[in-house]
Amino acid sequence: MRVKIKSTAREHGMNLIELLVVIGLIVLGGFLGACIAELIGLIHGGDTSKIIGRGDAIGSVAALAGLIFWGIWFGKMDKIHPPCRCGKSNWKDFELSHAENYRNVWQCACGKQYSWPKWQLWFEIIDQNTVRLFMKRNYFRSWREANEQEIKNQSNEITRIPAKL
Repeated sequence: MRVKIKSTAREHGMNLIELLVVIGLIVLGGFLGACIAELIGLIHGGDTSKIIGRGDAIGSVAALAGLIFWGIWFGKMDKIHPPCRCGKSNWKDFELSHAENYRNVWQCACGKQYSWPKWQLWFEIIDQNTVRLFMKRNYFRSWREANEQEIKNQSNEITRIPAKL
């Protein structure tokens, strides 16, 4: 079974909660801008109503610009697929797969399977009961091979599907 991966933003758009968070952050930015403008107006003296209006607009625009830049950065980081042991790392080289007891399983074109339970962890599925931490990504960096200490400390249970009660 081959699954085509599309950009989430193009396929689904925003849900209501995501939209409310973005609007709330812009309003919060405006509120903080107005508060800062009020403080500056009180310190310098003068008509604070014009200053507060400008601070509100500046704060909202700054919050919107921050959200846009964060979205661009996150979009670029999400385009980087973790590599396979064979060296392939392009999205088209992987397809969604299934392995009993593991979640978010990806299969490389070479046949190896991996579990991607969290955004920054990439486990190699060795057999039905064994996975091994293969790659790790820090929040602001690209993928790197996990060192022995990280492999020893990482719990394999993170990749398992929780048992139904």
